[in-house]
Amino acid sequence: MLIEILLILTGVLSIISLVIFGKIIDVKRRKQCMDKFTNYQGILEYFMEKAFEIIYKDQVLIYSLEGTKPKESAIDAMSQDFVRLTQKFIGPMMLDEFVFMYGGTEAFTFNLVNYFSLRYEDDEIRNSTLANIAEDEEI
Repeated sequence: MLIEILLILTGVLSIISLVIFGKIIDVKRRKQCMDKFTNYQGILEYFMEKAFEIIYKDQVLIYSLEGTKPKESAIDAMSQDFVRLTQKFIGPMMLDEFVFMYGGTEAFTFNLVNYFSLRYEDDEIRNSTLANIAEDEEI
């Protein structure tokens, strides 16, 4: 009976120490992410830029040259393609780090989609095409 109580007590203490040890590691990992945030952000921006260039050339450029805006569903599809391509460039190990750093997959994906949306809205080719169309109509 005493041995059973000691075994149960040892098991409970082991679980508690594992939880505490896990929390300590989690805090240290978060601190490391924050300390090296600039490095992480540089890596992420590099891969986002690379993914945007590919998505832009393959899917957005035709709309820009025509001076038109794609349907909302097409923009959503492009942004999801951008997210998937960025994640492929990052790779599974770094993806886990970014998801951890941003606090979850949803937050990380939101930031990627936001980046794509801002870059898409600042499309210089589309803006200059629209300006040229407006000038042609004035003449």
